[in-house]
Amino acid sequence: MKMRRSDKAMTPAEAWEYLRFRTVGRLGLAQGGLPYVVSVNYIVKNDHIYFHSAPVGKKIEWLRLNPRVCFEVDTFHGIEQSDQACSFGTYYRSVIVEGSARFLEDTDSKLQILDHLTRIHANGHSYSPPPLEQVERTAVIEIAIESLSGKQCLP
Repeated sequence: MKMRRSDKAMTPAEAWEYLRFRTVGRLGLAQGGLPYVVSVNYIVKNDHIYFHSAPVGKKIEWLRLNPRVCFEVDTFHGIEQSDQACSFGTYYRSVIVEGSARFLEDTDSKLQILDHLTRIHANGHSYSPPPLEQVERTAVIEIAIESLSGKQCLP
């Protein structure tokens, strides 16, 4: 699908860099013609998006029924002022991903992703790895990125 405002398009490299350095994104799901969006903490590793969750709930149920997802990250940078109401604008950066989700089943893979997530979000604080029984009870989801696009309007 062609972007309407191609003058605001990020290059693919800019979009990837922006996605890699954010920490919270919105996961878009669909089931039976209904949309559902939920925020998740995430990381990008090996060109895939990873996040974790409790093993039950609406998000998990919907992912199991339909693994096709949309994922979005953005930053609001302010409002461009104007003398005309329709000439106001928004300064922002955003990236949208389309892809397919799958649940990691291997305990070692899940532990690696959970450790990476913790390391990023711990921001330098020390922590102990989770016990294996907790890792086994945690859902770890991988999104294979099929398309990625970014837009920005900066002051």
